[in-house]
Amino acid sequence: MTRHTQVEILLSERIINLPFISGLREREDLYRTEPSDVIVNNEPETYDILPLDNSAKKVPVVAVDCSNVQLGCGGGFSYEAARAAMVTRTPKGRVQVTKIGPLVAKSPVNQGSILYALEAFAQGLAVEQVKDGIVLLDGSLPPNNTLYRVRRGTKVVDLSKTIPPQDIKDEAYGFPPEPFVLIRRPSNSCLVRLSRGGFVLMGKVFSSEPEEMQSTFSSLAVSDALDMGYPETLKLAHIFSKILPTEGLSAKIAIMRKHGVRLFDPLDGRKLLLGSMWG
Repeated sequence: MTRHTQVEILLSERIINLPFISGLREREDLYRTEPSDVIVNNEPETYDILPLDNSAKKVPVVAVDCSNVQLGCGGGFSYEAARAAMVTRTPKGRVQVTKIGPLVAKSPVNQGSILYALEAFAQGLAVEQVKDGIVLLDGSLPPNNTLYRVRRGTKVVDLSKTIPPQDIKDEAYGFPPEPFVLIRRPSNSCLVRLSRGGFVLMGKVFSSEPEEMQSTFSSLAVSDALDMGYPETLKLAHIFSKILPTEGLSAKIAIMRKHGVRLFDPLDGRKLLLGSMWG
């Protein structure tokens, strides 16, 4: 059982002593019900547009993503399954996938989740493992988080799947057609196009120097395969982190057999009050 009072990880004796499980269970500071609040800065916004260098050095890229599914409720608790995935691409193009989980956890209804703790643990593990490379996150790192300090020349890049308004058929919104990074000040958030004709993405490099941000995105653009401007490693991490329906069903059966708890879906107030079509 975790030291946190709200979340309990249900583990078999076979895996309970694995090193990564011990580290996850002891990080009680990682358990929270939602991401940290965004700090508002009222300084006037300025921006720089810098081209990406297609002759940049290739570096290792590690993408991290995490997903969870709610298994149901029973005995006054909510049960969920979560999995993290790390996808590594070496400068020579070799791809390796590491999956953590699925882990099954229970918590008082609407009072905690294992997702954020598992996600933070996997992100920290990726930062520790890669050297002189890039760690890609899926728009999931809270602002002012001190857990992921840059180590051994590694850069942490946060890319969001939320894209600004744009039209892939023309340049009506004023974005350059070639790969570029637009750096906003003072937030240091970015808009970046990693490949010609690719989507413009929202992102952030954990650095305050424009040249370093430009260099990091340039290295990312030449180090990873890109699909419509989106890194393939991040897409694969999303896919491999997904909990399959058969896995969710297996977890429900295991909970019932081992803990004697029959799970049921929580009531959906919108569907009950408005009907299944309008809820």
